[in-house]
Amino acid sequence: MADTKTSEMIAESRFASDLLAAGILVAKPYFDQLGGDLIGFINVDNMGFTCRVQCKYRDCRRRSEVQIPIEYTENAFLLCLHLVLPDRSGQAFLLPDDIRERFVTGRMRGKDLLRLTLTPATAVALIDDRDLALTPERVKAIQSLTRSSSALAKMYEDSRKVIDSAGEAMELRERADKLEWLLYEARIAEIQKKSAEGHLATMQEYVALLESQIKAAEENAKKKWK
Repeated sequence: MADTKTSEMIAESRFASDLLAAGILVAKPYFDQLGGDLIGFINVDNMGFTCRVQCKYRDCRRRSEVQIPIEYTENAFLLCLHLVLPDRSGQAFLLPDDIRERFVTGRMRGKDLLRLTLTPATAVALIDDRDLALTPERVKAIQSLTRSSSALAKMYEDSRKVIDSAGEAMELRERADKLEWLLYEARIAEIQKKSAEGHLATMQEYVALLESQIKAAEENAKKKWK
């Protein structure tokens, strides 16, 4: 029986072969950062569409566990599990949402982890879950996540946010200008109102003066006729 290290290498090679057969190009890096045992590519060009692939071999004939640092599940990340049972073995391909759904959170050495306890029953459920098999639908989901998480997509998203923010700023500026104009018109209307009130008061005083003069003239006329 092969030792665990050899089994892990065989499982990783099998994952690479299966991904290549599904149309996802695979490279083996000289480093392992953020869980990247393998690097998956949608295509080899300048677009930068890559996905980190972590490969795990687990003998589920006895109780075992898989631990994933939460930071690994950010952006494009694919967890490939090769699970061995007494009577068979199988694979499961989990994207970040699948991991967050099936794993539980915990901490170890001050780091946040996602942890999954593997038993024979758990392994059977993972292997038999068609949503976790490397079907054409799963490949499309991997490609979609890889595209949306690429540096180019992030740049576009950030640019879109800047443009949206600029548009919102312009809209707010227009609203402020409109409000300022309305306030200006209100001030003009208030001035005109006060001016009209002043003219009205002057006219009322003038009318009162005329009425007083008319009354005085009428009284003088009466005196003359007597």
